[in-house]
Amino acid sequence: MMEKIDHDREAEEGRARDAFLGVLGERVRDVRKAAGLTQKQVAEAVGVAPSYITMVETGAQNLTVWSLAKLAESLGVDMSRFFPAPEGSPGGYSPAGIEGIRTVLDRLVANNEAQSRELDLLRGELAKAADQPSQGS
Repeated sequence: MMEKIDHDREAEEGRARDAFLGVLGERVRDVRKAAGLTQKQVAEAVGVAPSYITMVETGAQNLTVWSLAKLAESLGVDMSRFFPAPEGSPGGYSPAGIEGIRTVLDRLVANNEAQSRELDLLRGELAKAADQPSQGS
């Protein structure tokens, strides 16, 4: 009877672990994509094979704390960004998660503004070129 209880407990722990690693992997993938990085780029920054990052993102890899810290560092976020927020948190995000989202949004806005300035410069150069008589005529 005791063996059945132990087996049931192990099975329950296995399901809980798999669910937790699945959520963790989804959060890692979301943060990586929001940062505009490939699995290969993150793997190089962390010092692991790209297949390791794939396994993390699919919930198939149980990370060490050190690996998780290196992963967070490579993505420029706090480790807490990968963990579920406590009940009652706004939108289900932890304060660190909200700050991480703000950081990514700020970066996207800055990139958009820089690209807009570059496009304006190119439009100006194109207009100048269109206004000049062609030299071959």
